[in-house]
Amino acid sequence: MNLTRKLTDPMMCLTVLQICGFLMLGCSLQGIFASPEQIKLIEDRFFNDRYNKLVRPVINESQKISISFELYLSQINDMDEKFQILTTTVWITQRWHDDYVTWNASEYNGLEKLRVPASMLWLPDTVLYNTAKEDNENFMLDVQTNIIINASGGIDWSALVIMKTFCPVNIFYFPFDTQQCEMKFGSWQYDARFIDYYEGPADASNYQHNGEWDTEGITVVRNPGIYSCCPGREYPDVTFTITIRRKPLFYIFNLIIPCFLISGMSMLGFILPCESGEKVSLGITVLLSLTVFLLVVAETMPATSDVIPLIGRYYIFTIVLVATSTTMTVLVLNFHHRHQPMPRWMRVVYFRFLARVLFVDLPAFIKAKEDCRNCIITNANNIKEEEVKIIKASPERKKVTNDHTKKNMTFKDKVLLDILKHVQKISQRHESKDKHTKVNIEWRVVAKITDRFFLIIYIICAILMNVSITVQALMHV
Repeated sequence: MNLTRKLTDPMMCLTVLQICGFLMLGCSLQGIFASPEQIKLIEDRFFNDRYNKLVRPVINESQKISISFELYLSQINDMDEKFQILTTTVWITQRWHDDYVTWNASEYNGLEKLRVPASMLWLPDTVLYNTAKEDNENFMLDVQTNIIINASGGIDWSALVIMKTFCPVNIFYFPFDTQQCEMKFGSWQYDARFIDYYEGPADASNYQHNGEWDTEGITVVRNPGIYSCCPGREYPDVTFTITIRRKPLFYIFNLIIPCFLISGMSMLGFILPCESGEKVSLGITVLLSLTVFLLVVAETMPATSDVIPLIGRYYIFTIVLVATSTTMTVLVLNFHHRHQPMPRWMRVVYFRFLARVLFVDLPAFIKAKEDCRNCIITNANNIKEEEVKIIKASPERKKVTNDHTKKNMTFKDKVLLDILKHVQKISQRHESKDKHTKVNIEWRVVAKITDRFFLIIYIICAILMNVSITVQALMHV
């Protein structure tokens, strides 16, 4: 009955399982090729002395264990900007002292070091505070590695670990950005009275090539770790900060240059003749293409309202310019298809001012009309009052003269007079048609001048926008 109760006790079961594990390890060591000194040392320290890996390995309970934490960056596997997660492969080494695994090397034929599985020793409960994994247990327990034990009790535990950490991404200068990602390590249960951490070496000299990121350096700092949840206690941690810089060549060739070329195509809308009927279609097509590229950029960026990246601003400004150019094109087409007489102020603005400034060659009849108008205005004040009276002859006098002339005309003269009237009507009709054609030509000239004026404005705005974005990017680089 007592034996049954002892076996049902959880602590008793754990001790029995531990002893069984050591016995199985001892049996396995007998079957492998190893020196007698190593076999004897393992039996003395882990079986005969009944080493307990659940107990903190200090002789004096008030004594704390100082752990040196080292990190060597091997590779950057992935940087997920959308979810702000950095995946890296790193070498991690922890060094501390174990008071229960010391030995005299002379008693074991000068054996100074011993290598045993990590599962045989007490291990610090070091965790990664800013991990992105669901499992927040000791990140090195899943790695089956050996531990190096020195005769003086020094422990060296090294392992190659793939880590996922939360890394807040600053996307303002994307794709010319530099990110600083932290890895914060510390004990989960023991405060500074029991386990203390201090900075070890941090190096990236063995960093493997990555097509998207370059490593600029690693810094390490020890933090006291004071939290509001546990007043009066310190939970020290070691924080490694990895600085990485993005290689922008991929994004330049796949996002920036296509956007620049597509936005340049929108200028063709001002050069395309209005008769083609494709001016608005070209602007809308360019606008849709830029929208697709903007969606591609948005998919790679985290959903944040804190900052808008430079490339996002570039696309937005370009879309605004293209949309404005399409609106301008609609106004130009409206001018091109007008038929009513042109207002006086518009004729002055376009034909006397803008045409000269923009070097637009006017048709000959417009030039002659403007010159004739100037002559009329100049000579209007020189007309005599007598000439005005003659021009404004009395309608009654004209009617009497015409009636007297018709009475004295022959039949032949009357026929000729009728023919003359019909010729005058045809002439007036052709004159009216010619006048209407000239009005249409004048509006087309106005549309051409407006097109050139808007083209110059578009080019100036595009240059200012590109220079502004480029200067901001180069200031960061």
